[in-house]
Amino acid sequence: MLRTNPIFYNPFKEIRGYIDERLKLKLEAELAWILIRLMHAGKVGCTPANLMGPSLSRFICELRKAGIGIKTVRTKSTDGRGFGVRYVLHSGIIITGVDLKETFNDAG
Repeated sequence: MLRTNPIFYNPFKEIRGYIDERLKLKLEAELAWILIRLMHAGKVGCTPANLMGPSLSRFICELRKAGIGIKTVRTKSTDGRGFGVRYVLHSGIIITGVDLKETFNDAG
């Protein structure tokens, strides 16, 4: 059986739920995966390196347009030569349904 690393592999087809117990939520594919990762990170948040997603800022903007509160925190880099960003989820998310991809071992 081939195992995949959930950090790098997105198993989600769609998730459904509520934002702050009032707005309905329905996200597909990469948006669902990024939201779940932000939920797991909690108050610490995620850096673009943690999420390993192409066009991450575009996905964060799409999540914000859906009504999800995500704060961008500037952090000083460890080598002191600049700044990085960390995304922190500020909305309360309730997941009511999850659809997974049919196969976890596809290469595409």
